[in-house]
Parts: sequence; C-alpha cells; structure tokens
Amino acid sequence: VVNLIGVFLTATLLMLRVYGLDPREALSLRAPHPAAWLAVAIGAPSSLLVAVGVSRLASLVLPVPSEMLESFSKSLFPEGIAVWQMLFFVAVLPGICEELAFRGMLLYGLRRRMGVLKLCLTIGVVFGLFHFALFRLVSTAFLGAILTVVTVFSGSIFPAMVWHGLNNAIGVVAAYAGGDAGGEPPIWISVVAVFPLALSIWILRRWQRPPEATGENGAGIAAS
Repeated sequence: VVNLIGVFLTATLLMLRVYGLDPREALSLRAPHPAAWLAVAIGAPSSLLVAVGVSRLASLVLPVPSEMLESFSKSLFPEGIAVWQMLFFVAVLPGICEELAFRGMLLYGLRRRMGVLKLCLTIGVVFGLFHFALFRLVSTAFLGAILTVVTVFSGSIFPAMVWHGLNNAIGVVAAYAGGDAGGEPPIWISVVAVFPLALSIWILRRWQRPPEATGENGAGIAAS
C-alpha cells in the first residue's frame, strides 16, 4: 500500500498538478476499440506463460538459488491471508497504481522522444528495476514492455490495467490452487503461448487507436 498508493499514485497525481496536465490526455483515460478486450482476454494468460519461459531462459545465465525463490514465495504468499485479500493487493492495486505511473505518466513523458520499440523497451526496463528483485528483472521487464505495447496500440490505459490485473490474478489463483507458489509449467507451454500472445498484439495493431494530439502541456513535460 505504501509503495503503490504512497509512491506511484501520489507521484502521478502530483505531476499532473505541478505540470497542469489534462489527466485524460496524460494518462490515456479514453475508451479503446472493443477489439482490445478480446486481445486482453487472449494476451493476459499468454504473456504470463511466455514470461515464465523468459525467466527460465534468464536463469540459465543468472542462476537463482532455490532458497531465494522459496523465501520470495513465502514473503509474497504469507500464511493466513485470504485469496480475496491477495487478489486485491497483488492484482487490483498494482493494475491501477502501477499502470497510471508507468503506462500513464512515464509513457506520456517519453513517447514524443522515442520510437515505439525503444519506448516499450525503456519503460519495460524501468518497470522491472522498480520491482527491486534482480532474479525477476527480465520477466518483469518483459511484462512491462508488453503492457506498454498494449497501451500504445490501444491508445488507452484501461486494457493495460485489466491485462496487468489478470496477469497477477492468474498467478495468485494458480499458487493457491496448486499449493506451490514456485511451481512452473513445462517450457513447451511457454513456447506455444507465444502464438496467442502474437495474435493479441496483432489484434491491437489491427484496430489501433492513435493517441490524441498533444498540446503545449505535453510538450512541456516531454522536454523537462
């Protein structure tokens, strides 16, 4: 709560006020094309599976001790916490607060200065670094880059919010259902999941909605 509301959300609101920005424009608070929701339904579970595969490939270069993974799982899923509480704190709050900060304010400030590929990679890396876990950096940066693509192509932050929330919620439910927060699917599932993920990105690209024209305020924050 301190990180999500006290840091990400508060910083976003402060920047809106300090720079005198239009929240709808700066945070992409607009309705996406209806096809975007189909892309979210296909892409959210697919990107989670692909991210697991990406993480396992990264572990071949930077192996992670099993003790560290077990410690992380215990800290993330403490005993005595109800599923609905975990969903709220791990899925709902991050899906709103982190998206407003990264795919809202940060994306708005950088999009006039970078091409789409560099923009998505940059925001993805920053997103990964802000999670302060080296062994999760690659997979978290991958998710951050995908969510940036979703926002850029849909022209709206709402699909990324739902995508982010579903991604985390699936992980929470799977952990509770399986009784093992550290369990991973076979690597071939991650490979197969690349195809529905690509389909979801194609849908977003096919029915892309460009961002609204940026006014003087947008130029000001991009240059600052």
